[in-house]
Amino acid sequence: MNSKTDGSEAYIRQNNALGNDWAKIQQSGGSGNFDKNKASIIQGDTDTNYGDGFSGFNAAEIRQNGEDNQAFINQTGNHNNSVSTPALIDQTGQDHKASIVQTVTANNNGSTRITQENQNNEARIDQSGANNDTTEILQDLNSTYNKAQIVQGGNGNGITKITQNDGGSGHFNQALIQSNGNGNDDTQILQDGQDNEAHINQTNPGIGNGTTRITQNSGGDRNKARIDQSGDNNFSTTIDQEASDDTAYINQTGSNNGTTSILQDSLGGGSHNTAVIDQTGSNNTTTQIHQTGQDNQALIRQTGSFNGLTEIRQKGDDNRAFIDQTASFTVLASIHQYGDDNEALLVQKGTGAHSAAITQGTGLADSDNNLAIIYQEAAGVGHVATVDQSGPFTGPTNNEARIYQTQLTVKDESHITQYGNQNEAITIQGGIVSDPSFPGSLGVVLPDSPDGPLSPTLSSPQFTGFFN
Repeated sequence: MNSKTDGSEAYIRQNNALGNDWAKIQQSGGSGNFDKNKASIIQGDTDTNYGDGFSGFNAAEIRQNGEDNQAFINQTGNHNNSVSTPALIDQTGQDHKASIVQTVTANNNGSTRITQENQNNEARIDQSGANNDTTEILQDLNSTYNKAQIVQGGNGNGITKITQNDGGSGHFNQALIQSNGNGNDDTQILQDGQDNEAHINQTNPGIGNGTTRITQNSGGDRNKARIDQSGDNNFSTTIDQEASDDTAYINQTGSNNGTTSILQDSLGGGSHNTAVIDQTGSNNTTTQIHQTGQDNQALIRQTGSFNGLTEIRQKGDDNRAFIDQTASFTVLASIHQYGDDNEALLVQKGTGAHSAAITQGTGLADSDNNLAIIYQEAAGVGHVATVDQSGPFTGPTNNEARIYQTQLTVKDESHITQYGNQNEAITIQGGIVSDPSFPGSLGVVLPDSPDGPLSPTLSSPQFTGFFN
């Protein structure tokens, strides 16, 4: 079906019980700038007056050119949309709305995709079935003030992806992926430019998800990224940002997760970034934050047992790093800072043997005016605390190291290494010290968890008269 006038409405409904239907609507813009066209395709309607709701192997496509258009595809049934013939909405212009809905009886679908260009667009995909292959929203070419949302309720989905980019000039975009299933393979949001917001929210009641990733790159500043995960056995969870004044937050509740990381490693050195990881659970393998630049803050808070490596690495000056653990049998928590005027605080509470290490400086340059604090308040045997503030040349100056082990037990160890002049070292074993979780007494201020980005709220476009 083709239409070339402004303000047109096109509607296709297919209810073949055997499926294997194909539908296409193409609407091109008229002479004006505000085309206001509407297109809707319904396949395998669950209304018993029209069909059984289980027909499948269908394909649907809507293409619109112009401005202020709306497109809607609704599919039920299984095995819809191959890679070569996806459920596709393709809109060029701006101020568009697009929605694809695949209901609970729609499983094992192939490719589902919305493509939009330019600005002020909204796109949403809702899938309640399982084992869908590829689900994607792409907003590019001057991608500004766009909103994208994918909601999935089934298990075993393949690639779920939102991309909002324009070679570094995309701004003020919002993206949300919400998944309530398990066994999903690859979930990711990619944004470039500045002042963007991305949020992935996963609730996993079963076997765990694969790769979950938010990437905000191309030098954009003031971006926000947040990942919330509830469930066990997630393989990899990552936020990657490459600029300044960015905020990243990962909140995990569950156990036996793989690698959880925030990377704020700008090649030019980002500044004023904040990274926070909150974990509640046990047997998590690796939890890490890496930052490059200055005036950055990093915080890892963990509650659980038998967690593996927990690490913060910062390169640059005037950075702050904090690890706060309440756990049993922590393998190793470490902070590495390379530069001057940095602060590091590492707190461990709970039971079992804990190991904590802070390193300030490198083998290539001296580091001055740093503060390192380790606080261990844990019942058990064989706690180890190490602070290294050494350097390769004349030696670092004006560094301060403190180790507090407040419940001294058998075989506890405390090590401080300092080179240079005007340094200070304090070790207290078995004494009473103010809890640095309330850090005013120790001169270090913990950052709060950053506020998550505002999740875009999108409703399916309304098509008056279509469903009467």
